[in-house]
Amino acid sequence: MKKYICCILLLCMLSTIFAGCSNETEAPVVTYEPSTTAPTTQAPSTTAEPTEETTTETPEATQPSEPRNPYEMVYSSAKTQRDSVGNIWLNVVAAFENTSDEPLHLSYSTICIFSGDEEVLRIEDVLCHPNVIEPGEYGYYFEQSQVDLDENAELRVEVHPSAERAVGLTKQLIEDIQIHDWAYGIKIYGNYEPQQDSGLVCIAAILKDENGNAFAIMTDYFDASETQFVLSSDRLPEGLRGTDVYAEVYAYPYAG
Repeated sequence: MKKYICCILLLCMLSTIFAGCSNETEAPVVTYEPSTTAPTTQAPSTTAEPTEETTTETPEATQPSEPRNPYEMVYSSAKTQRDSVGNIWLNVVAAFENTSDEPLHLSYSTICIFSGDEEVLRIEDVLCHPNVIEPGEYGYYFEQSQVDLDENAELRVEVHPSAERAVGLTKQLIEDIQIHDWAYGIKIYGNYEPQQDSGLVCIAAILKDENGNAFAIMTDYFDASETQFVLSSDRLPEGLRGTDVYAEVYAYPYAG
């Protein structure tokens, strides 16, 4: 009998133990969100969040810039005048600066004169004086034409020079000059040392006003053996005197 009662008590104790075990809960798993250190009882998600697709824009190909002209027109003028006998002349001047880093040779060019949008005159084969210019120096196109135009018309000048490297071409500035008045304006006398043994030398005097703007050019050709010269013109503005001008005189070989 005692043996039977002990078996019953043993069975009751085992039932209590198993009941207690079944009531225990699993311990939570502690993880951390990537952006914080605060604990959470939720398991980390294994599904990747959708990310916004980023695209890198390819920059447009850089367009090559247009080649820069080695020269720039810095001044132009087209004015009518009456000479000493009453003829009407058109004086056209265009000054160009050498904006490159090497000497330039400016050759023959065409000058177009416009009144408004209308071309009123085209002058072919105009020379530049001097025809060789160093970086930062100026060359001047000048032409005079007898015209039948309104003396009060506002005129515009267009010139598109032909420029090339000045290979083997030279010029010299002549400083020994004198300016004298005469019946048709002025004469320029000068002395210089030729830099060539033969051929012709072009001597050009750029006449500038008090503002430094060229308004006329006097030119002539001399034998390379001559060391003195005289320049004159009967097409200068009426009443011009030597005290009114500054003359910049150059000599260089005749290019033909």
